Amino acid sequence: MLTITKQPDKTILKRGKKVYAEITYNENPDYKFVLWFKGGMALSGFETEQAAIDRANEMNQAWEDAIN
Repeated sequence: MLTITKQPDKTILKRGKKVYAEITYNENPDYKFVLWFKGGMALSGFETEQAAIDRANEMNQAWEDAIN
């Protein structure tokens, strides 16, 4: 599970001490909430911030399952 830290302009998701991803809001209705991964990849179009958080947790869990 990722640690969630909310700031006024973004939400930071951390795995341990390292930043895993950031979530920002884009006023363009096509993008809405954008999930920015530290590797440079981004996913957009989430209706809510919680949906972006859930997707990040799913991807993190899938990565951990693949490692194990």
